[in-house]
Amino acid sequence: MMTLRARLFLVATIVILVILSISIFLIVMSKKKAAPAAETTPTTTDNIIDTTNFPAQLTQPAATTVPAGVTVKPPTSEEVQKNAAQQMAKIFIERYGSYSTDNDYQNIREVETLVTPNLWATLSKKIGTPINGGDFYGVTTKAVTTNILDWAKTSAVVEINAMRTENMNGTISTSNQKVKVTVLQSGDQWVVDKFEWIK
Repeated sequence: MMTLRARLFLVATIVILVILSISIFLIVMSKKKAAPAAETTPTTTDNIIDTTNFPAQLTQPAATTVPAGVTVKPPTSEEVQKNAAQQMAKIFIERYGSYSTDNDYQNIREVETLVTPNLWATLSKKIGTPINGGDFYGVTTKAVTTNILDWAKTSAVVEINAMRTENMNGTISTSNQKVKVTVLQSGDQWVVDKFEWIK
């Protein structure tokens, strides 16, 4: 038979467990009710942006009309090839001409697929050679204009006016420099065969 003290302890424990269970139940139910309230949709469309907020002339795509009497001719295959040759020269000179003492010849590695095997043999010799001095030096090259100086069906000489930004330990300077890039057609793409910076 349980003593009075044990019975009181048992009753008190049961009451505490019931109160605790009710409290947990109420907390869980209040969280479930609060979640849908946060996901309510707005009752007005004042802040919704769609085609109804704009006039009709803005929701329709702009018409591309050619003025009467003007004929638009598609580019010739030669014009397409000239553009491709210029683009290749531009891409090459921007990648190759942008480097720093911190990039471990990454600029050379990035042009491997853009050059002829002969030019790659020359450029790849530089990889791994020690970089002199401990000072930071970096150059960013941006092609500004391109011009074809000499054109044949499978080769071209492209002159590029480049803007070069130099960083010498935080001292920035900008200059313009020309470069001649010779590109050759290899299959269906153009590759760089040689280049020459012009002082």
